[in-house]
Amino acid sequence: MNAINVRSEIGPLKKVLLHRPGNELLNLTPDSLSRLLFDDIPFLPDAQAEHDEFARTLKENGIEVVYLEDLMASVLELSGDIEDKFIRQFIYEAGITTPKYKNLVYSYLKSFNNKKELVLKTMEGIKLEEISRAKRDVEKSLVDLVSEESDFLADPMPNLYFTRDPFASAGNGVILNKMYSVTRNRETIYAEYIFNYHPDFKGKLDKYYDRYLPYHIEGGDVLNLNSHTLAVGISQRTEAAAIDELAKNCFRDPNCKIDTILAFNIPESRAFMHLDTVFTQIDYDKFTYHPGIMDTLQVFEITEGDIPDSDEDLNVTEVNGSLEEILEKYLGREIELIPCAGGEKISSEREQWNDGTNTLCIAPGVVVVYDRNNITNNILREHGIKVIEVSSAELSRGRGGPRCMSMPLVREDIEELEPKKDEEFATIKIEDFIKVQNINKPDLRGRNFLKLLDYTPEEIRYLLDLSKDLKDKKRRGTPHRYLSGKNIVLLFEKTSTRTRCAFEVAGMDLGMGVTYLDPGASQMGKKESISDTAKVLGRMYDGIEYRGYDQAIVEELAENAGVPVWNGLTTEFHPTQMLADVLTVEENFGHLKGIKLVFMGDARNNVANSLMVVCSKMGMHFVACGPKSLWPNEELVEECKEICKTTGGSIEMNENVLEATRDADVIYTDVWVSMGEPDDVWNERINLLKPYQVNMDVMNNARPDAIFLHCLPSFHDLKTTIGKDIYEKFGLKEMEVTDEVFNLPCSKVFDQAENRLHTIKAVVYATMRED
Repeated sequence: MNAINVRSEIGPLKKVLLHRPGNELLNLTPDSLSRLLFDDIPFLPDAQAEHDEFARTLKENGIEVVYLEDLMASVLELSGDIEDKFIRQFIYEAGITTPKYKNLVYSYLKSFNNKKELVLKTMEGIKLEEISRAKRDVEKSLVDLVSEESDFLADPMPNLYFTRDPFASAGNGVILNKMYSVTRNRETIYAEYIFNYHPDFKGKLDKYYDRYLPYHIEGGDVLNLNSHTLAVGISQRTEAAAIDELAKNCFRDPNCKIDTILAFNIPESRAFMHLDTVFTQIDYDKFTYHPGIMDTLQVFEITEGDIPDSDEDLNVTEVNGSLEEILEKYLGREIELIPCAGGEKISSEREQWNDGTNTLCIAPGVVVVYDRNNITNNILREHGIKVIEVSSAELSRGRGGPRCMSMPLVREDIEELEPKKDEEFATIKIEDFIKVQNINKPDLRGRNFLKLLDYTPEEIRYLLDLSKDLKDKKRRGTPHRYLSGKNIVLLFEKTSTRTRCAFEVAGMDLGMGVTYLDPGASQMGKKESISDTAKVLGRMYDGIEYRGYDQAIVEELAENAGVPVWNGLTTEFHPTQMLADVLTVEENFGHLKGIKLVFMGDARNNVANSLMVVCSKMGMHFVACGPKSLWPNEELVEECKEICKTTGGSIEMNENVLEATRDADVIYTDVWVSMGEPDDVWNERINLLKPYQVNMDVMNNARPDAIFLHCLPSFHDLKTTIGKDIYEKFGLKEMEVTDEVFNLPCSKVFDQAENRLHTIKAVVYATMRED
C-alpha cells in the first residue's frame, strides 16, 4: 500500500490523520482569539469528548485512525539529532530570539523524557512561568522586568485539530503548505518532520509544494476531483501564485497523474475562508454547496503549457458555464448540486457558518457531518445520502467541520468516467489569473527606473511578483535568457559589491553582454558632458545603469539616452535596494500591507528616503527613529503622507527608541557615515547616533517574530580595515548594529543581499523585454 493514496473526495476512506484537541485550547484567551484565529473558546473536556466520538465513528466504519501527535513522537524517538534539530527549529519558528531564552527553552524541552509529552508541550504553548525562576534570574534582562509570568514565550497552536489545512494529500504525494498566517504556518513543522523521517513516509511520497515557498496555500482549499483533476480555491487563505506554482510542480513530476487544476475564485471572507467551507463532494454525482458563492464564482482551467521542454509554461483558460456544467465536463457524468439548508438565505448562512457544507465523505454517498446542521442533514438524506451525525457544540467554535478535522492518507480508488472536455474556452493570459482585480500586468517596456515615486503600487507589485518567478527559475536551474543578443553598460562613479554583482549576474542570466565602467574608466563629466555620454552609450547599448552622486545626473542620463536607465544608487534615492528589501519582508511575513518598518539612524540618507517611499506605496507603516536633526526632508515626508492616504500606510518620526521600535515587524539600519567624510563629521555623527544602535534591547522591544535588515556593508565587528579604523579613532567595536544582532537567525541581511539579484533582474527584464 502506498504511504499516500488519495485520488478522489469520495473513495472509501481507509486511513486518516487526526489530532485530538489538547491543552492548547486552554491557552486561548479573549485577547488572543483574533491573533490565534478563533472566534470563541471551546470547553476542552466537551471538545475532547466530541472529538473522541468523531474518531470512534470513523473506526466503526473500518477506517484506520492515526494521530499527528503519535506520529511526531515516533519521529523524535528515532534519534537525538532529529530531536535537537526539531527543538531548535521550533524555538526559531516560535519567534524566541534572545540567546538567554533560546537556551532556557531548549533546556526545558530537552527535559521531557516522554516524546509525546514533548510534542504536546510544543503544541500547547510555553508560558514564561514554566521556566524555572532560578534559571531565569542567573542573567537579568529587560525582558524579565517587563514581562508577566503568564506571557507566552511560544504561542499555543489551537487550530491543530483541523488537520486538513497544514498539508493536503493528492494522488501519491503531498502538498506541504505555506499557510496564510504566522500563527498557523508553525503547524506545518510536524508534517515536515513526519514526511522527512517517519519510516512509514520517508522516501515513499512525492512533494508537490513546500512550506518554504513564498506563496500561501492551505489544505482546505484542495479537493481531489479524480486522479487527473484537482480543484483548488483562490480564497482568503490561498493565493493564485501558489496554485500556479503547484501546477508547475505537478506537471513536471513524471509520477504525478494530475494534468488539470481547476482554480475556484471564491469571495474572500472569514466565513468562506477555504473552498471546502462552501463546496464539497458527497457522492459520484452530488456536491453540497453554499449559495452565497454562486454570483461571483469564477473557475479557471490550468494545464501544461505549449512551449517545448519548458517546466514553467502554463495554459490558463477561464471556464464558462454553470457550476454543474463545469463539473460535468471534468467528471464525465451529470452533476446535482445540493444547496446548504435548501438555499433558504437565513438558514443557509447560519448552517454554512457552522460548517453545514464541510462534510467528510467516507465512501460514495456516505458522509460524516455535524449534528447541529439539521436542515442541511435532512435535505442530504432526502437526496439518498447516508448521513452520520457527530456532536459539535464545542468543536464547531473553531470554525471547521468534519472535513477540516481530518486529512485522508489512503482512499480506495474508484471508477472514473472520461471527461467531457469538448468545448472551446476563451484563453486568457497567465498574468490575468493572478488575483489583481483582473487588471492586465503593467507594461514597463522602455521605462526608466530612477525612483519609486515614479511607480504605482501595482507596478511595484508586478516587479515583486516577477522577482519571485525569476528567483524560482534561478534556484531550479531553469534557463531564462530572454534578452539574448542585447547589451547593457554599468556606469559606476561609486564602487559597490552587491549592486555591481547583481547587475552583472542578472545581465548574464538574461543572456546579455555586460560592460562595467569603473569610476576612472568614463570621461563623463570630465571631458564629456552627461548628455553627450548618454547619447553615445544609448547608441551602443540597450540599457544603462548608473551608480553615483546627484539624482540630477541619472535623470539627465535618462532624458538623453533613448534606452532604459536604471538608478543603482544616488545621493537621494536607492530604488533597486528597496525592491530587495520589501521582497525579503514579504518572504518572511507573507504580505506587506500593515507591516511596521523602523529605520534607525540617519534618516536623511538615500536608503531612508527610499524606504519611506516604498512603505508609503505598499501600505506599510514607516517610522524614522533618530535625532530630529537627522530626520528626512519635510517635503518628501509630506509627499509620502499624501500617498499613504490612498494606500493605508503611515509615516512617523520619533526620537524615542523604545516608543519607535515597540511592536515593530522590521528593524532596519544603515552605516552612520559615508566613506571619505572627514574625522570631525564622523565624530559628530557617531555621538549623535550612539543611542540609535540596533542591539538586543531594540530587538526584544520589537515583535517576537521581527526581522533585522541592513543594506550592507555593515560595521558590526573588527574584521575590516574600516572597522579597525573606527575602533582606533572612536573606540567603537560595533557601530550601527551589534555583532550579536547581525548574526541572529532573525537577521535576514544575506537573504536581502541575494534578493538584489532577483529584483534587479526583474527591473532589467521588465523594462527591456520586447514581447
